[in-house]
Amino acid sequence: MGDPVDWDTLPSSRKTDSRGSAFADFLAGSGCLVAVLAFPAIWVNGLVALFN
Repeated sequence: MGDPVDWDTLPSSRKTDSRGSAFADFLAGSGCLVAVLAFPAIWVNGLVALFN
């Protein structure tokens, strides 16, 4: 946004803050784990209900 584009170097205007990024990565990973565990549980519950 207003800075000249230089394709040969890494952008130097952005500062990396790894402190907040680690927590965001943890939350994203936890959400994915919950989704991966909840999907088969709901599927198996529906399959059991189908045969009852």
